[in-house]
Amino acid sequence: MTYEFIATTKCNRNCSFCWVEKSSYVASKDDAFKFVDEVKKLECGGQRKFKISLFGGEPLLNLEAIGIIIKAFEDDNRCQINISTNGDLIS
Repeated sequence: MTYEFIATTKCNRNCSFCWVEKSSYVASKDDAFKFVDEVKKLECGGQRKFKISLFGGEPLLNLEAIGIIIKAFEDDNRCQINISTNGDLIS
């Protein structure tokens, strides 16, 4: 199972090939906590592996929400988290 979270539709680039529609949407802390609660409820007691895909425009423009999600699942060895990023903001 893969769960997807759109952190933001903002981006620091304007690539001609990108299909993501840019807007001012930024997921709130509450959105991130609700996402975590939903995934934990669905995966509670399960043994299967699952994935979380973090993306957007440029998801690293919303480090607060991404941090909440990563922290919530960092000790769950069933969970693989992927971030689709252009890498510009990685330091």
